[in-house]
Amino acid sequence: MSFDEVMRRATDTGDAHAIKFVDAVSDTHTRSGNPALLATAAQSVEQIATD
Repeated sequence: MSFDEVMRRATDTGDAHAIKFVDAVSDTHTRSGNPALLATAAQSVEQIATD
């Protein structure tokens, strides 16, 4: 899964916090390259989507 896919899912939730979170994590990932950030963003969006 890519950050584009995670962002699409965040946008689909309609939750502004999910969108902002994914955007911030994407920026951090760009700087650090840490692959765990993508997994964290994806898991967070899934949790938000189920609430």
